[in-house]
Amino acid sequence: MEGLRHFVAATGRGHWRANDDRVVVVGSGKGGSGTSTVAALLGIACAAEGDHTLLIDGDELVGTQHRLLAFDAPHGLGDLYSGTLTPADCVHDFGDGLSLLPGGPGPNAWGARHTHVLSAGERRALFRRVSQLHGDYDVVIVDAGSRLDNVLTAGAAGARRFIVVGGDGTVAIAASYALVKAIHQKWPSTPVDVIVNREDDWRGRHVFDQLQDGSSRFLGRSLEYAGTIPEDGSLHAAALSGQSLKLIADHTVAGQAASVLARRLLLLLEDGADPTVAHAGPHRR
Repeated sequence: MEGLRHFVAATGRGHWRANDDRVVVVGSGKGGSGTSTVAALLGIACAAEGDHTLLIDGDELVGTQHRLLAFDAPHGLGDLYSGTLTPADCVHDFGDGLSLLPGGPGPNAWGARHTHVLSAGERRALFRRVSQLHGDYDVVIVDAGSRLDNVLTAGAAGARRFIVVGGDGTVAIAASYALVKAIHQKWPSTPVDVIVNREDDWRGRHVFDQLQDGSSRFLGRSLEYAGTIPEDGSLHAAALSGQSLKLIADHTVAGQAASVLARRLLLLLEDGADPTVAHAGPHRR
């Protein structure tokens, strides 16, 4: 109970929706879609474009981003529950414009089950604390994973856009549509982009067309087709060997595709930007 009192006190009071100017929430409707890899590649690419980028791992139970970036995180998102650490205490700066707030419960609990599964209210308070960091960065990429409550809680803490990571197949498309519907019910005017992972552009457009058809027919809203990230065995090999995505992204077809998507995303985050205009030079706010 003492930890809970510290945690609640540290969240503060008042309106908890932070400045969402350039906050992007990345989620999926189905586990195994590669959401964390897509979020990491986008964060790396945004930083490479010259934007001071914060990548937030929204999974307080396990966390994936520190593993993808080959970083032995001293603190994780779950550590904030104690109320003894601030979000800034948990952020690691990799240099070159990229910073990470790792997920997970911290090293003392790695390899074991988390001792306390957060309630919906506790998770909202946690994301509220984390949102205090948003204003310190040019771009914030939140890896919200495939848990619906996590995606919606991350969105409530501030989101300029949502990215739904989808895949081919009836189940994957249905799961992506369910996530789009849940987002629409809460934020009908917030843009939703679709990235189809591990497919070529032809299959990606086929998946998007099905999602767009359902969204238009039943929700009365349009989605944005961001593009695809192709299947890339080198990413899997890098993960197995313990290499950091940050070091190899530029040399992989998936990383190069993510760079194109990141440049489009940065344009969309600029007020009045036309996504069809070529990106010229690094973005700075």
